[in-house]
Amino acid sequence: MDMVERKNLRGADFQEADFQEADLNEIDFHKAKLEEVNLCKAKNLSLDQLSRVKTFRNAKLDEELLIPLQKKYLLFFNTYNFILSIC
Repeated sequence: MDMVERKNLRGADFQEADFQEADLNEIDFHKAKLEEVNLCKAKNLSLDQLSRVKTFRNAKLDEELLIPLQKKYLLFFNTYNFILSIC
């Protein structure tokens, strides 16, 4: 996927979507469901964007985003037992 055309993806369900190497600049994932999504090497993806996601259980994420996300939302991860994979 080279580029996501639509920037407002609020509340969308992307179960098992492949965003590997996609340019996610300014994409609004507010309350989006990113279960089992591949975000490996996604370009222009920020911690702020990920903090607005409703769920991303079993998603694949680059280590430079996964670790700060887990630290920032440790209670959330512990409460809901989310399992995320490093790419």
